Amino acid sequence: MAQVPQSPADCRTISYLDCSFGICRNIISALMLRSGSKVNLNMKSAFLHMLSDAATSLVVAILGVVWISSPGFGSIRHSPG
Repeated sequence: MAQVPQSPADCRTISYLDCSFGICRNIISALMLRSGSKVNLNMKSAFLHMLSDAATSLVVAILGVVWISSPGFGSIRHSPG
């Protein structure tokens, strides 16, 4: 049975790895669909979808790094309820 991460640093590492894997997966999928996207409208749609997913994942990863490295990170507390 896998152990649950205990520290915030462990959670961040897992998040970075997961995000990196998602970006790579979407880029590889887009590259695989690129050749067929020139002749088939469905392949073009799938290609653009994978490309937009990769771009979205990249932007979210960049904003996550900016947010974590900001001075106020961790000072926001959610009120119960």
